[in-house]
Amino acid sequence: MLRTPLCLCVIFGALLPGAVALADGEPTAEMSGTGIIVPVRSVYARVLDQRVSITLPRAKDVVPPKHMPNDWEDKPAVVRVEYLLQNAEQKPLNIQVGWPTSGFRMKARPRVSGWRLSKASTPAIKLDGKPIPFNLVGGQELEDTENRAITSAGIPRIEKFLDAEPKLKEQVLAIRRKAESQRRSGDWLEGVGADELKRWMVQQKMLPGGQNWTRSVALGLLGYTRNPYSSSNQPTPRYIQGALHWIDPGYEEVDVRRKLAERWGHREVLLNPSNGQLADISGNTMSGGTAFAVFRFPITLQPGKKHKLVIQYGSYLGWVGQSDPWYGMVYIMEPAKRWGPWEKTTIEVRVPPDWAEVAIRPPAKRVSASGGFQLYRIVMNQRPSEDLWISAIPRSYPKRR
Repeated sequence: MLRTPLCLCVIFGALLPGAVALADGEPTAEMSGTGIIVPVRSVYARVLDQRVSITLPRAKDVVPPKHMPNDWEDKPAVVRVEYLLQNAEQKPLNIQVGWPTSGFRMKARPRVSGWRLSKASTPAIKLDGKPIPFNLVGGQELEDTENRAITSAGIPRIEKFLDAEPKLKEQVLAIRRKAESQRRSGDWLEGVGADELKRWMVQQKMLPGGQNWTRSVALGLLGYTRNPYSSSNQPTPRYIQGALHWIDPGYEEVDVRRKLAERWGHREVLLNPSNGQLADISGNTMSGGTAFAVFRFPITLQPGKKHKLVIQYGSYLGWVGQSDPWYGMVYIMEPAKRWGPWEKTTIEVRVPPDWAEVAIRPPAKRVSASGGFQLYRIVMNQRPSEDLWISAIPRSYPKRR
C-alpha cells in the first residue's frame, strides 16, 4: 500500500490561528497539498480569469481494501487550472512560474537507477496550446539554494570584520594555513583548528569560557561551512550565522525551512470534515520523509496580448486517523499576491458519490449533480485571500462526531 509521503510543511510546524488539536486515539496523519500557480518572484502581469477545477478520486480508489492486492495503489485528485493572463508592461515578460506540492509521487524506474514522477503526478502544461517543459525542484534543493545564498553573503561580512581586528585575523589566517597542510583539512579545521581558535579567543577575553556556543563562533570565523550531519557537500550557514550574531548581536539568523514555509505557504493543517474546523496534526504524524517540492517552468508574455495558461496534474490526498480515517488536501492560495491586478477566480470541486461527508473551506455552494458527482462552486471577483481546504469521510465508515 502506498501512502502520500509526509511533506515539508509538517516539519516546518507553521500553524494557523484557530487550529484545533485532533481527538484522542488518532495517532497517525499525513499531510498532502498543492498550491496556486504563481511567479517565483512578483511580476506585474494581470490575471483576467483563474479557473481551478479539482476532482476528488472515488473513495474506493483511496481507502485501502480489506484484502489488498500487492499491486494496489491509491489514486490522486485531478487538478486543472486555467489562467487568462495579460502582460501589463510595454515589453515582453519572461517569468519563472511555479507551484508548491507535497501531493506528487515518485516511482523507481525498472532496470534503470534513479526515480521518475509517476504518470498520475506528471503535469501537463500548455501556454496558448503549446506544451511547456518543467522542472521538479525538491525541498532539499530549495534549502541548499537558500543556504548557499546565506553563506556567500555572510563570509564577506566576516572578512570585513577581521580586517578591523588584526590580532584576531592573524590567528584565523594562521589556523587556516595549518588546515591547508593537513591531509583532511576540513576534519582538522572542524576539530583541532576550531578548538585552537576558541582557546585563544577565551584567553583574550573575546569569548567566555565554558560555553558550547563559542565553538560555533570560532568555526564561523574560520569560514567553516561543512555540515557534519549531512552526507551531501552542500554548505550550511549554521556557523557563519553564529559568527555574524557574535559580531553583531542585532543580526537575525535565518531559519531556512521556516523561510521556505512562509514563501510557499505550507502549513501543518488539514480541515476536519466532521466539525469544519482546521485541525493541527503536529505531533500525530507517521513520517516517511519529506516530499515537499516546487514544480517550475518558464513562460513569456507578450506586451498587451492575452495568454491562456493551462496546467493539469494529479495530487494525492492526505489522511488522518487509523481505524476510520478521513482524507483531505489543501490548495495554497496565499502566493497569489505575486501576480499583478486580479479580476476573477472560479473554483469548482467535484466529489464522487461514495464520500459520505464533504467539507470545503472557504464555503462552497453545492450547485448540481452530474454523472454521479456532486459539484461545489466558489466564485470570487477578487484575488484569493485564503487557502482552499477540501476533506471527506468515506461512506463505508460511520460518521464521526
